[in-house]
Amino acid sequence: MMRSFSRLFIAEGLKMQKKRLLLLLLIGPLLAILSSLSIAGMSTNAGENKWVMMYTLSVFNYGMIFFPLIAGIFAALLCRYENHQGGWKLLFTWPVSRSVVYFAKFSVLIVTLAISQGIFFLFSVGAIVLRGDVSQIEWVVLGQSIFLGWLAIIPLAALQLWVSFLFKSFGIPLAINVLFTIPNLFAGNSQEYGPWYPWAQPALAMIPQSQVVDFKLAGIIIGGFLLFFIGGWMHFNHRDMLE
Repeated sequence: MMRSFSRLFIAEGLKMQKKRLLLLLLIGPLLAILSSLSIAGMSTNAGENKWVMMYTLSVFNYGMIFFPLIAGIFAALLCRYENHQGGWKLLFTWPVSRSVVYFAKFSVLIVTLAISQGIFFLFSVGAIVLRGDVSQIEWVVLGQSIFLGWLAIIPLAALQLWVSFLFKSFGIPLAINVLFTIPNLFAGNSQEYGPWYPWAQPALAMIPQSQVVDFKLAGIIIGGFLLFFIGGWMHFNHRDMLE
């Protein structure tokens, strides 16, 4: 089983190695950082921790908009080949179970999102260095923010993978993702509803905090992951993918 998983993981990973796809991983973090730099530059308060302000602005731009969109695009791409020209039928001729196929696709998706977080981290540090605020960085807080943002996107990734194999059209999952990303601007500012909205959870989890864990948000994220991952996995195993 592990050998089959490894082969499928490599095969799925090769889909992500096109130059245009790698460019997508750079564009979102870069635009988020550039927009926050222009706004943060307006601050003149000498006593405030400027790297936190700039990074928080970047988190809202990246976590609320770009990161959820990146997750949706790559989830759709992972199912695009199989959704056309009998790809599922060909894939299921391999001596592997549907569960292995599903786990391989999901694993590649979350690894890709981890790479996106790594790129965002590097761009963030680079921007802080350019501003001359590197001595103020609290590295534990920054690392925690990046890691929690990745954990928080996993339930949404599971949901988007589920949606992506439901529709043969590549555009429908993307349109659904964009449609639900737009309300982030409102949901993210709501302490009552924001934690329950999967598209807002990555940004909320990434807001810099001094090692304070939001147990309500953590519980919702864990519950959402179990719901979307197990639901998608069971549906994938029982749905007629060859129709």
